[in-house]
Amino acid sequence: MGTDARPIADAPLWFSRTLECLEKEIGRARRYGHHLSLLFFDVDHFKRVNDTHGHSVGDAVLQELGRRVRDSLRGGDTIGRYGGEEFIVLLPETDAVQACELAERMREAIAAHPLALGLVEGGINLTISIGVATFPNDGQVGSEVVDKADQAMYWAKRLGRNQLRTALEAQRASQDSALAATIQNLERRDAPSLDGLSVEQLVRANQLTTIQSLMGLLDLRDQGISAHSYQVSDLAGAIARELGMEQEAVFAVSTAGLLHDIGKIAMPDLLLQKAGTLSANEWALIKQHPELGAQILEVSPYLHNLIPAVGHHHENWDGTGYPDGLAGENIPLAARIIDDHSPLSGPALCCLGALRVGAL
Repeated sequence: MGTDARPIADAPLWFSRTLECLEKEIGRARRYGHHLSLLFFDVDHFKRVNDTHGHSVGDAVLQELGRRVRDSLRGGDTIGRYGGEEFIVLLPETDAVQACELAERMREAIAAHPLALGLVEGGINLTISIGVATFPNDGQVGSEVVDKADQAMYWAKRLGRNQLRTALEAQRASQDSALAATIQNLERRDAPSLDGLSVEQLVRANQLTTIQSLMGLLDLRDQGISAHSYQVSDLAGAIARELGMEQEAVFAVSTAGLLHDIGKIAMPDLLLQKAGTLSANEWALIKQHPELGAQILEVSPYLHNLIPAVGHHHENWDGTGYPDGLAGENIPLAARIIDDHSPLSGPALCCLGALRVGAL
């Protein structure tokens, strides 16, 4: 398996060479008692690239992505195509902790700059989801390690994309019945057949079911976050009513307040439970939660109207917030209402003050 990205037409050959190289590396690791880690990653929403720009641009994007990943690797690490938009990276003499550090560097390298600048004006912004598995902890043969890394990548996608997950995290997630039920509910596209209910009532029923599942999951992860979310929801609803919004809009703002931190379910447990000061990298991960929350809501057609508020609730009026640095009235009104960046005891107290002076 080479470290260069080859044309898509060679994919069947890649697959064979990738597995052959993997088995050789597994044998070497077993012989010398070393760890061998494997990264399995997939390009998020890649179908949109082909649908929007055509397959020739898609091919060029994958080749450039492969080169960018290769440039982030160490000497001795190898990258190979597994099929479609899936890639495998072999990391000899690398344990799970080291592999996660390298995977995070890879993820950042892809997300930091657009691809295909020479083919598409402004380029194409892409992200990757990564699964991490390690020999011998997660498998004794190559196919088993690949399968564990693939499952971890699958959970990285289900939990919001643009992140990495380990085989151990995937195992825990698959055994979490509450998480499985929530994800299945979010991914459903078919409304239940409930006789006697109007379309509006069906939509509301699906909304409430999904919201209850999400809040149950959030409460399992961190009861402190859950309590905070209910406080923000109550304050946001009160502000919306004070602004004279229609009842449907009040419900939407209140619900967005309830779910504004839902992206944190995609955060590693160790990060959420850390008592000390966060490092720069950890803080950067935490700051991804609005976008992750928006991506989680995106898969449910019943919650699409909440995406702007959840995705932008950490923007600041002066443009210093995140994720997009929006300023003033460019920030969605619902996001301004549930803005909880203030250090005051009531997360929405800043909004109540802004309401008095007309800033909203």
